Amino acid sequence: AESDNVGGQPVAVVFTPSGWNDIAPTFTPLDKIAGANTLYNISFYTANPIPADGRIIFEIPATYETSVTTSVVAKVNIDGGFTLSQSGTPTGYANGLKSAGGPWEINVARNGDGSTVPSGTLVSLTLSHVLNQQHEGPSGNITLFKTTLNDGTTAIDETSGESDSFGKQAQSTTFTPSGFQGLTPTIIPKSLISGATTDIDVVFTTQNPLPPTGKIIFEVPSTFKSVAASDIVISDGSMTGGFSVSQTGTPTTLDLSLKTAGGPWVVTIERDGNGIAVPDGTQVSFTISNVTNQQFEGSSGVFPLFK
Repeated sequence: AESDNVGGQPVAVVFTPSGWNDIAPTFTPLDKIAGANTLYNISFYTANPIPADGRIIFEIPATYETSVTTSVVAKVNIDGGFTLSQSGTPTGYANGLKSAGGPWEINVARNGDGSTVPSGTLVSLTLSHVLNQQHEGPSGNITLFKTTLNDGTTAIDETSGESDSFGKQAQSTTFTPSGFQGLTPTIIPKSLISGATTDIDVVFTTQNPLPPTGKIIFEVPSTFKSVAASDIVISDGSMTGGFSVSQTGTPTTLDLSLKTAGGPWVVTIERDGNGIAVPDGTQVSFTISNVTNQQFEGSSGVFPLFK
């Protein structure tokens, strides 16, 4: 920088964010049931310190029903207060079934009243709250997760799609099916006389919406003589549109009209897409034709599959 210096200066070096000490962050709903309204936990190892006014920024995938992240309810190895905000496409619904929305970027800003989080620290935050996706299956990975300076753009540790990011992604969560609001579905033949060919009444309550192209699947135990389900009647209007009925299973064999083998049978009712979604909390009832009861008195046994 002397006045008589005519030599050129070495160019600046551009540093990349660090990557969580090569340990993937985690994003974990505390309740993994489909459709649950739940707290969730994030945790990560710092490769570089987080300033007292730094930020933690991550993205919740659009597979979730929605995010309403408003507060930190528990914290480990990070002190002080926080200001939370989120951005993203609001969730849209069609008769209770999510039709649009997300992803949502969550911005957790430290208020400056805590201390610096040192490098090599395992940080954990529990936040409120998300609604899980409305069906079983994987959520997909968390593709954006970073700590930053107060400006919200200068990354410290980072996982993202940016070219200079090499942090590992927080892994997908696998959701389990919900359970009919805790109400056991019922399958009851209209006639309980042994050997009678009869219709069966099916009743269940939705805990998550049933899409217009959804299916209802249940298993009739092999104690029944036979199943030849072909027609469905919806008498209460709980489902609209058209339906197809099919079944699979071992055909019944008879010896002088006495059943010797056959079943169980899996019956599938498929909606044709012309109706509307059945909202959560709806009692659905319908009748299926042509089931033949077992040929003697006694219990049929449970219906082991219903979904």
